[in-house]
Amino acid sequence: MAQLAVSPARVFRIVARSKRILVDCGLFQGDIGSHDENTEPFGFDPAEIDYVLLTHAHLDHCGRLPLLAKRGFHGEILATSATRDLARLVLLDAAGLEAEEAKRNARRQAQADQTCAGMDGRLSLRAGSGR
Repeated sequence: MAQLAVSPARVFRIVARSKRILVDCGLFQGDIGSHDENTEPFGFDPAEIDYVLLTHAHLDHCGRLPLLAKRGFHGEILATSATRDLARLVLLDAAGLEAEEAKRNARRQAQADQTCAGMDGRLSLRAGSGR
């Protein structure tokens, strides 16, 4: 008899005849907490998963596959050839966008640091002026 479990990461795990199958492994998208949700533990050991059944190549279905592999998944991903090809492009595009966002955030942080450093200098001068 097959057993179905929904993990905290909102992915479906099926255990059938001692095989552990994960149906999709997607990114959370659209709200401020998405980044935190996407980096949380899966709620299961990825190394114990035998197969991932990828239903289609939308990011909310395939986006966490690289994290699953990083955390120990060594099984097989089952998908049509079209889904596999498109998922590869979607993941590469998402990685590129993530890298651009990281650079943009680093620039903003550097600008904020410079602004704060300039303010510190002015505050120190005012404090030492005796007023």
